Amino acid sequence: MISPKLMKYTFDECHQHLQNIFGDTLPPITFSIAETEDDFPKTRNVAYTLFPADNSYFEIVFAPKYHLYNGSMLEAVVRHELAHVIDEFYSTQSLSKHLGDRLETLYTERRVDRIAEILWNQPIFYDRIYLIQNLTSGHRPRPNHLPH
Repeated sequence: MISPKLMKYTFDECHQHLQNIFGDTLPPITFSIAETEDDFPKTRNVAYTLFPADNSYFEIVFAPKYHLYNGSMLEAVVRHELAHVIDEFYSTQSLSKHLGDRLETLYTERRVDRIAEILWNQPIFYDRIYLIQNLTSGHRPRPNHLPH
C-alpha cells in the first residue's frame, strides 16, 4: 500500500534524478496531498501540477486516493508530473535539442510523457481499466481519447 512516506521517497528520488540532469537551473518543486477529492472527480485523476505565473516554483498535488495505487503507478505519475514542470520551465525547442527528440510535434500530455520517458529511459504505459500511468504494461503512447 502506498503511504505518504513512500510518496515522499518516490518524489525525492525522481526530483534528485532531475537535479542530476538539470543542476542549478531546475526550479523549486514541492509536492502535497490534497485534503479533498474535489479536484479529482474521475478515478484516473490522481495528480496535477500548479504553475505560478512567474515559474518561480512548482507544486505537484496528489489526490487523497493515492493509497489505492501501486508503486509502478506512483512512480509513473510522479515522473509525468515532474515532466510537466520541465516542459513548462524549459522551451520545447531547447528540450528537443537537449533530449534529441522532436517534441514540438506532440501535444502537451503526450509530449510530457515522452519527456519523462527520455529522462528516465523507461516507457510510460496507461492501464487498460482506469487509464492511469504505470511503468509495466498497458497502452502506449497515451490513448488519443484522453484529454490533451
